[in-house]
Amino acid sequence: LHGALSELRPLGDNRATIIYQNDGAAPAAGDRFTYLVQTSSNRVSSPAEVRILVEEPPPRLQAPARIDFDPIIAGDSQTRDLAITNSGGGVLEGRLTVSAPWRLRTSEYRVESGQTANIAVTFQPEEGREFIGQVTLGGSDGAVHNVVLEGSARLPIDWHRRRSTSRRREGRTRHERLRLW
Repeated sequence: LHGALSELRPLGDNRATIIYQNDGAAPAAGDRFTYLVQTSSNRVSSPAEVRILVEEPPPRLQAPARIDFDPIIAGDSQTRDLAITNSGGGVLEGRLTVSAPWRLRTSEYRVESGQTANIAVTFQPEEGREFIGQVTLGGSDGAVHNVVLEGSARLPIDWHRRRSTSRRREGRTRHERLRLW
């Protein structure tokens, strides 16, 4: 026995309540003990084995629906945290995958009940454009949760052409503008 039993509290009609309290010395997954009842006429019942099975609620994943990254220059990087919370019981665990140009610091997660794990997600584009991707959390129970990722990058050199020309005696002049970030 890894706990204590309260006194018997009669409820009438040959029913009673006893409260079991785990002492914390052993895991609270379950316990068992033998119990005898003595009547007021000093008769004793046959021993009965009582088995206690503690069932935790299942793990429950909480994560954001999306993570937005600020605009950056292609070739640079920016990191945001993906917060994974287990608001249920037990242990929440699984694998992580991400689409390019994002990277993850780890490919697995494990979160105890009531805890939050922060996973670093890095946006590192090599070209200038808008990007939409996702992180997929695949739970060990087969559940899948997707987090949308969005970011944009611009090239470090931006070349703009103006279509204006001017006529001079020597010929036409074309105007172009080069911008460095």
